Amino acid sequence: MEKSTIDLNVETSSASASASETHHIGLENVVIDNENLPSQRSKLKWSKEANILLISGRLNTSKDVVVGNDQTSAKFLDRIAEYFNTNHKGEERRTGKQCKDHWGKMNQKVTRFNGCYKRVQQAHHSG
Repeated sequence: MEKSTIDLNVETSSASASASETHHIGLENVVIDNENLPSQRSKLKWSKEANILLISGRLNTSKDVVVGNDQTSAKFLDRIAEYFNTNHKGEERRTGKQCKDHWGKMNQKVTRFNGCYKRVQQAHHSG
């Protein structure tokens, strides 16, 4: 645990006191616990297995006939995150927003690949 020490001496003057009289508020050796301060977010690492699990969760959650389309997007994403977190072997936990953001990146690449693959399949081959 890293701790920082700050020395602060603040001088204030009271309206009722004379102009030459000052009050000292001393905050010496204030200890700030850096662990409780908000830290910068690090990029999440998505492994190949985590990507497959996210895709599986997206497909299995969207096929649920009991809930169907009668759910908000936040609930849908929370269900995907719950599926991911219960089936993932690692210690990392994902939120619905993290799954949504990563899905958007993956889906863009998959859509590009599918477009290229479709054009190749539709091309006329000679002979």
